[in-house]
Amino acid sequence: FNVLHSAAHIKDCPLPFLLLAMWAYPNQLRSRDPVEGSLPLHIVASWDATDASSVARKSMAISALLSQYPEASKVKNKGGKTPLSLALESGTSWDNGVRRLSTAGS
Repeated sequence: FNVLHSAAHIKDCPLPFLLLAMWAYPNQLRSRDPVEGSLPLHIVASWDATDASSVARKSMAISALLSQYPEASKVKNKGGKTPLSLALESGTSWDNGVRRLSTAGS
């Protein structure tokens, strides 16, 4: 069971819970889920955030995950997608995650 991936799969997961999972299980930041080969950052980057609260939560979650594992921004999942491509597909704006994803791990 992967606590961090489970938390990331909850689109409106309270940020403190995601942070707690991240700090309690730091090795899971680099762990891929067996189905899609996604890291927690892939999952959060694909959140469909439309209201202001969800957009802010997604932005803060991306920042938190990148602060602990910036190289995750360059990792491709089994579908060949990076967190940046998933963020763009889900409509993430430049200021709410795309900028950080495009410059992380450089």
